[in-house]
Amino acid sequence: MADPGQPRKQKPASEPADELRRTAEERLDGHSAAVFAAAAPADLAAAVHELRVREMELEMQNEELRRAHLEADALREKYSELFRLAPVGCLTLSGEGIVDDFNSMAARLLGAKRETLTGQPFSVFVFAPDRSVYYRHIHLLMQSGAPQSCDLRLQPVGAEPFWAHLDGRSQDAAEGEPLRYRLTLTDVHERILAEAALRESEEKYRIVADNTYDWESWTAPDGGYVYISPGCERVTGHSAAELLADPGLLPAITHPDDRERILEHLAASARDESAQHELVFRIHAPAGDERVVDHRCKPVHGADGAFLGRRASNRDITARRQAERRLKERAKELQALYGLSEIAERRGLAPDDVYQELRAYPDRDVRAGRSWTERGGHETVPS
Repeated sequence: MADPGQPRKQKPASEPADELRRTAEERLDGHSAAVFAAAAPADLAAAVHELRVREMELEMQNEELRRAHLEADALREKYSELFRLAPVGCLTLSGEGIVDDFNSMAARLLGAKRETLTGQPFSVFVFAPDRSVYYRHIHLLMQSGAPQSCDLRLQPVGAEPFWAHLDGRSQDAAEGEPLRYRLTLTDVHERILAEAALRESEEKYRIVADNTYDWESWTAPDGGYVYISPGCERVTGHSAAELLADPGLLPAITHPDDRERILEHLAASARDESAQHELVFRIHAPAGDERVVDHRCKPVHGADGAFLGRRASNRDITARRQAERRLKERAKELQALYGLSEIAERRGLAPDDVYQELRAYPDRDVRAGRSWTERGGHETVPS
């Protein structure tokens, strides 16, 4: 049997129990151990030594437990405070959806007091038309065990419904404990309304853009198309999808005499972020007819001043150009006839005589008075 008065040989502590015993033995007073060894038989001294070691181990374990309890209490108080003062609503629900616990923000969002909220099914605070969303949320929590989220409207006590974002997760439970859920509620009413207004505004402006008579477009700073209105098909004979898929389609359908100007314009527009441009060019439609396009574009900038590309409006002015050409021809004819009438009046010719002579010359230029001298006249009508 080992002599209690002699120090024990130390072995490396590989387990917590061994480490605890080693520490306890070190705390024993060597002098006291020597006294026991001198005053008592060897067996008794060994037993006393073992008891003292056990006693020291228990004291150390108690100290560790007390320290762990204090730390646990501090953590519990800390997280309890965080739970109570969280800027979002926090609730704990039973497996049946009954409110077990909640923080002050949840009570404020739901407009309920502690005595009226505890023990209530959470579903009574969900706006009736959105309860199917809530039930699906809980069903997914039960089936998958994974965190779930959704947006729905809550119905506070004595107030109007508001949009809230729910985050839910299953609470880890020890064996035999009932299932619980943790929910957080965030007021997103303003965000949901803003998003709805934005969608409505986008839809309104898209309807306007998609139904414009002319060909409207928006190109990015790199020259690629961001948007092309369906009106491009009426102007070019090609759909918006075709133009978006093939950036080189516009130069390809441009009249060869105008193609170089179009390419120069596109390059200049990409370089210049401030100037507005106007350009008239001709294109060949799929049917083979030639069309005249009036193109006008200007830069587009965001609220922060960043260059976002160019906004362009393209109008088919073929009919207008044809009408202008016919009008010019008609004006020349009228001017020629007016000149003939003046000459006839000065020469004393009757209108019928002038008419008969004009009929004798079917050539259009002769009828316009441009060959009067060839018929013996001495004056020429200005064209």
